[in-house]
Amino acid sequence: HHNMDVMIGDLKIFLSTRNMKQYIDKNQFFDKTKKFHLNYDIQAWLNSLEALDKFQCENDFIVYLTDETKKYFYDIIEMNKNFELSLQIIYRDGTIMDFWPIWKKIEEKIMTTNDPINLCIILARGGSKGVPRKNILLLNNKPILTYTINDARESTLIDKIVISTEDSEIAQVSKDYGAKVIMRPAEYATDNAPMDLALRYTVRELKKTGVNINIVVPLYANVPVRKKGIIDCVIEKLISTGADSVQTYSPCQKPPQWACKIIDDKPSLLESKHNDIFRRQEFEPAYFPNGSAMAVRYDVLMDEKNISKPDGFLGTDRRAVVVENEFSVDIDEPIDLLYAKFQIEWLNKDNKK
Repeated sequence: HHNMDVMIGDLKIFLSTRNMKQYIDKNQFFDKTKKFHLNYDIQAWLNSLEALDKFQCENDFIVYLTDETKKYFYDIIEMNKNFELSLQIIYRDGTIMDFWPIWKKIEEKIMTTNDPINLCIILARGGSKGVPRKNILLLNNKPILTYTINDARESTLIDKIVISTEDSEIAQVSKDYGAKVIMRPAEYATDNAPMDLALRYTVRELKKTGVNINIVVPLYANVPVRKKGIIDCVIEKLISTGADSVQTYSPCQKPPQWACKIIDDKPSLLESKHNDIFRRQEFEPAYFPNGSAMAVRYDVLMDEKNISKPDGFLGTDRRAVVVENEFSVDIDEPIDLLYAKFQIEWLNKDNKK
């Protein structure tokens, strides 16, 4: 059993050879029976990838390959069949993912790079007030925003991931974890700036590179806990229903009908018609958007007539996916850090995530 580590840009590939007939040296493999002979130097192959103008490592996918480079890559794949080569991507935070499902996604798009893609935009501004610098605070020794990066990477329906930020430190942390960053103007990152301004700006910047976008998946960087598969669930519902947008909701833990205003120390219900209801079980279930995941059609997001309306970027046909409260954790107050830490440990322990 022999292992070899190589580095491509911000991504580390771990090559492990199993059941090899013969292992020649650190960079060459071949079958003693001569049935199959890979005479390419692996390191030279990787270096040649880095040298190509069209080669990009984005979201840890190989996006563009020339015909010549593809030959090298297919040889690696052929070697996998002959020698049971296992290929894993090791992200800098220690996350390990098998390479071959990722390659399948690459292969499907390699000849059709202008096909519409599902774009994930992770919103990570630097000017948070409740918890300063929250998006890059460490939670279990990992910057909080990397949980969202990993959630997006685990999606089978997201084709491209970018980080939208105005903050150079957040941008650097994102790049350290292999994520592509598009800087946004500071005016799109204030407390009062609607999120759709940042989304549209990011989309326009990407469109300049010739990317064709079908669905936009905005994710908040300050949400370290999501239900496994929830991002794909939201995208699938958007596709299957033909809706304008879909987002996750959680049940209200207290009936909103009990909400009061207090004037001169005297509480009164916001809606007096609920004065005669004393048991929460008598109310219809109510839900709130929890910020865990959402997806919106590109045409709806960019439609000028929606821009001036509150949350108009979500369109008129809005759908919901209900998620239990235990999978709705975002970091807005210092206490949320402790709760998120507990929640991650609890979900991992019970293998619920």
